[in-house]
Amino acid sequence: GIIQYQTGAMNYLHEVKRLPAIAKEIWVQFHEKTPKRLKLIDYFIIFLAFLTILQLIYYTLIGRHPFEALLAGVFTSLGTMIFTIALRLHITEFRGPGSKEKKEEPEFDPKLSKSALAEYIIACMLLYLTALNYMRQPNSY
Repeated sequence: GIIQYQTGAMNYLHEVKRLPAIAKEIWVQFHEKTPKRLKLIDYFIIFLAFLTILQLIYYTLIGRHPFEALLAGVFTSLGTMIFTIALRLHITEFRGPGSKEKKEEPEFDPKLSKSALAEYIIACMLLYLTALNYMRQPNSY
């Protein structure tokens, strides 16, 4: 009981101490092996996540009056982030360790990239039009 708990806690603390080294290795691998286009998409995803968190912090600390605007802003940034993640997954072809073709780095398929970008733009436009329409709804109370 107690000995197993202490051993488990020690293992956990040992793993926690390794987190900075693991994070650094992931960062180095990301910068060495990820193409510039994918880095741009990844940075945009991080920006959208930060924007969503910033909107929620603003809502909790400063203002609560235009609730429809908050919902539209949060859902728009989250939706755009999800569409961007889908775009990134759609335009890259990645073969993992268990696949028949051994490709360790993502590659672009130009034909898929064009159709994926068109779908992304249309989906984002529909999302933004829906959010705009939602913000224009008169209050029912």
